[in-house]
Amino acid sequence: MCGFLRSQAIARRAAGGIAALLLVTAWMPGTTMVYGHELWIETEPAAKVGQTHTMHICCGHAVEKATGDSLAAQQSKISTWVLGPGGRESVGLAPASDSFVAKFAPGSPGNYLRSALPEPSWG
Repeated sequence: MCGFLRSQAIARRAAGGIAALLLVTAWMPGTTMVYGHELWIETEPAAKVGQTHTMHICCGHAVEKATGDSLAAQQSKISTWVLGPGGRESVGLAPASDSFVAKFAPGSPGNYLRSALPEPSWG
């Protein structure tokens, strides 16, 4: 068989295999969609010493913010803290309409790392 005909035969077999795989996947009972769970912080990039700095900790799926009961159920599963020149400081969360609000006031000049971490049972 010449190279051209052989490549056409291979392409037909591959296409048939892909079609069969798609058909089997479409007919598999009990399949569910898989969604990503995200956690992100929305905040101003800079804070001033002694002034309250507000962070919005957002939860969602596919970067779509969770709200209502879905959001409220996540509050106990998120740890939030600020790491600055004075060490690590835990920051409490307060619910808002589409996020949690965390506030802190830098006590001295320096770099502050704002963090939010989901617990292992999050999602």
